[in-house]
Amino acid sequence: MMDLRVGIDVGGTFTDIVIYDPAKDEFIYYKTPTTPADPSIGIMNALIESATEINKIRLLIVSTTIVTNAIVTGNLPEGALITTKGFRDVLEIRRGTREDIWDHYKDPAPPPIKRRNRFEVNERIDYSGKIVKPIDLNELRRIISIIKKRGIRSIAIVYINSYMNPLHEELTKKVIEEEYPEAFVSASYEVNPEIFEFERTSTTVLNALSMPITKNFVEELLNKLYTRGFKGSLLMFHSGGGTMTPEASIKYAIRLAGAGPAAGVIGAKYICEYVGYKNIITLDSGGTTALVSLIHDGRVRMKKEWWITFGYPIRFPAPDVVTIGAGGGSVAWIDEADP
Repeated sequence: MMDLRVGIDVGGTFTDIVIYDPAKDEFIYYKTPTTPADPSIGIMNALIESATEINKIRLLIVSTTIVTNAIVTGNLPEGALITTKGFRDVLEIRRGTREDIWDHYKDPAPPPIKRRNRFEVNERIDYSGKIVKPIDLNELRRIISIIKKRGIRSIAIVYINSYMNPLHEELTKKVIEEEYPEAFVSASYEVNPEIFEFERTSTTVLNALSMPITKNFVEELLNKLYTRGFKGSLLMFHSGGGTMTPEASIKYAIRLAGAGPAAGVIGAKYICEYVGYKNIITLDSGGTTALVSLIHDGRVRMKKEWWITFGYPIRFPAPDVVTIGAGGGSVAWIDEADP
C-alpha cells in the first residue's frame, strides 16, 4: 500500500528528510549533503540511504532553495522584457530607497534584464482599463523575432495598467506561443495583477527567469522518482507557506524563492498549536543562514512584499522572516591582518 508521507528540505548545506509511516505511527529522520549542481541527486540520495520504499510513497513534499540561490548568486538565465512604450527603464529607475540608507556609495544590484533586451510596444490602456492605443501585432512579431534570434527563452510581459484590462498581455502571450513555442512566458496579469509598475515588473521578470531553472529541477526529480517506482503525488512548498503542483511551480516559479524559511515558520506554528503556546520567536539555524520570525497570538506575521536581493522586490505573501547571521555550516577564520 502507498501510505508513506515524506517531507524533504533542500538546504544550502544539507538535504533533510522526514518519513512518516501511518501504519506504524512512526517518524524516520535522515540527513545527507546537498548536491548544488543537481539538487535532485541529493534528494534521491536521502531517499535511498534512508531505506525509504519509494514505491510506497503516497505524498512527497519538497522545499528547495534552487530559485533563492539563483537570485543570490546572480546565476539567472538571460531574459527579455516586453513592455509599454515609455516604460523600458522601470527596472533601472526603481524606487529611491537603499538597502543601507546611510551608504551613498553602494550601488544597487544591476537590473536582472539588460537594457538591450528590454523592448517597447506602442500600446496603451488607461487607468480604467479602456484601450487608448491598440496593440500593433506586426511590431510585436518583429520584437519576438529579435528575441528568438538572440536565443533568449525567458520572456516577461508587463504592460502599464494591464491589471485593469489584461487583453494586450493575453494577445502578446498568444503570439509568443505561436511564434516561439520553446519560450518561457510570464505575463504580469497572471503573476501579479496589482498597481505600481516597478514591483509588478520585478516580480514578473524574476518569475520568467526562474521558470527554466524550476522546470529542469522538477523534470529531473520526477524522472529519477519514476525510475524508482514512484506513483504518488509530488508537491512543491512555496514561500507563502503552502504547496503547489509541479506544473504550478513552473508557471509561478518565483514563489519557490524563500520556501525553506517559510516552511520552518509554518512547522513552528504547528508545534505551538500542539503544545498550547500562542506567542513565540522561531529560530531556524541552517547550514548557510540563521532565520528568525515571530508568531504572535497564534498568528504568523506576514508581509506582502520582500526580496532575496535588494532591488529585486517580490510581491507575493510570505512569513516575515529576518536573517540575523550565518548558519551552523559557516566557516570562520582569522586573516593575516589580525594582530
